[in-house]
Amino acid sequence: MLIVQRLRRESSRRLRVWVLDAMLLGGAGLLALEHLWAGEIVPWPPFLTSMAAAADLVAILNETLFVGGALTVATTGVWALILLATKTNSRTWSLKETDLLGKPFKRLAQNNRAPS
Repeated sequence: MLIVQRLRRESSRRLRVWVLDAMLLGGAGLLALEHLWAGEIVPWPPFLTSMAAAADLVAILNETLFVGGALTVATTGVWALILLATKTNSRTWSLKETDLLGKPFKRLAQNNRAPS
C-alpha cells in the first residue's frame, strides 16, 4: 500500500496534476460567477433559470455535454502543452547550462582580465 501511495505522489508531481486541477477549478469558478452575474442562477431547484419546464432538460444537457465537454477537452489540451513545454524547456536549459554556457563564460573571463 505504501508503494502505491508513493508512486501516485511521484507521478502526480511529475505530471503536475495540481496545474490541471487549478485550471479546471478556476474555469468552473469563473463559469459559476458568470452564471451568477447573468442572473441565470436562482435559489430554488433546479437552480437554473433556463430550466423553467421539464422539457428544457434536453437543452441543458445538450449544452452541458457539448460546450462543457469541449471546454474540458480544451483545458486538458492546454495542460498537456504546458507539460510538453516545461519538459522541453528543462532539457534545453540543462543543455545550455552544461555545454553552451560553461565554455563561453570561461573565455569571457579570460578575455576580461586586466593587462599585466
